[in-house]
Amino acid sequence: MNRTPEHAVRMARTLPVSKAAADGDLVLSFLSRVQQLIDGIARKRRARRIARNRVEAHRELAKLPKRVRNDLIFGETLKDHQV
Repeated sequence: MNRTPEHAVRMARTLPVSKAAADGDLVLSFLSRVQQLIDGIARKRRARRIARNRVEAHRELAKLPKRVRNDLIFGETLKDHQV
């Protein structure tokens, strides 16, 4: 998804930056908010990639014989299923 610089500026202007940082630096406050926004986007992309990899792994497992597939699937822990 390509974004133009104008689109980035419009997105940045919609961010709630009404309060300045503790030292009164509005730019620092703005940059901190943008960093939080970028971290949130990265976290969502990472979760989607993990889910996509899990789906692909299950598709590949479906190609294996049932006996082998069941041994591999039951070997997963509950933590593996949390995204």
